[in-house]
Amino acid sequence: MLGRQLVQPAVPAPRMVDDEHVERPERVAALEFTVHARSIAVCDDRVVTVDLSGASLDRFLAGPFLATLATYRRDGTVLLSPVWQEWRDGCFHLTISHGDIKVTHVRADPRVVIVVAEHTTPYRGVEASGTAELLGEGYPALAERMVERYLGGVFPPELDRDGHVLRLKPERLRAWSFADWFG
Repeated sequence: MLGRQLVQPAVPAPRMVDDEHVERPERVAALEFTVHARSIAVCDDRVVTVDLSGASLDRFLAGPFLATLATYRRDGTVLLSPVWQEWRDGCFHLTISHGDIKVTHVRADPRVVIVVAEHTTPYRGVEASGTAELLGEGYPALAERMVERYLGGVFPPELDRDGHVLRLKPERLRAWSFADWFG
């Protein structure tokens, strides 16, 4: 690099460690999530762990955070889509329009992953994965609740008033927080 210096950030970005080999007891009940999720991020030899109870998970997911949904294309590549989410009865619920490509993806391969994360400190987040269901009912009521939550109740004409509800009951949860970094 001519005339440029490589500058290291003051705090290195966290490096996610493969957590497949980390012991994480998880118990999923129909209406209760008690998760001892251990999401590990390594930065300066510090480990970030989060223990979410049902109440703390519910409180976090009640925030109007934009989520990211991962679905799988026919060729196996991933499509990442920004989505609104509602956490209710131990499941994520999303609205998807009838003609949306995500419907085609989920019908062909129902495996999905959703990430809900804060964009401000302490940068808490949850990742959930599992098998999605497409429901033919409940879209109008869910869309109304989401418009209230994310837009303050003004239903935009661009938003479809009919479609599918994607329901994800997580088979696996991972959670993180960088609260220790910010005192």
